[in-house]
Amino acid sequence: MRTSCPLLDDGGRWKIHFEKPAEREKFKTWVEIERRIKRGGLSDDQVRELWEGLFLDNQQVCELLCHVEGVARYDFIYPMFAFAAYTGACRSEILRSRIDDIDFGGNEVVIRERKRKKNKKYSTRRVPLHPKLRLVMVAWFDIHPLGGKSAHHEQ
Repeated sequence: MRTSCPLLDDGGRWKIHFEKPAEREKFKTWVEIERRIKRGGLSDDQVRELWEGLFLDNQQVCELLCHVEGVARYDFIYPMFAFAAYTGACRSEILRSRIDDIDFGGNEVVIRERKRKKNKKYSTRRVPLHPKLRLVMVAWFDIHPLGGKSAHHEQ
């Protein structure tokens, strides 16, 4: 015996309708956000959303990384921040990364992502290994239990 779905009307159309979310504003610099807030008229949620779209310039990225390096409670925090800053990888991509994804000899990093090919477990993209990220990862591999000096021996 078939039962009807309580979410569908007699014609098989959805009874419920979900409101489509508004597109978020594009990323803004610190100065742009402060200028927009200064104009006024924003709710706390709107201000919070502006700060969620903050785009840091090179100097601010360096300042952030220096701050994180000084206050991180765990050894892996600073390398993760540096990895994100110098590759553009998001947290889930960083967590999927493997030691062999950092190719010191080829001077590149493989990023494993799940966005492009829906029929694959993940796809990859390659980004240049920034000289500062190289230094951070060499230091991390020297203390990481699975890294060891052999991981970056090809320097």
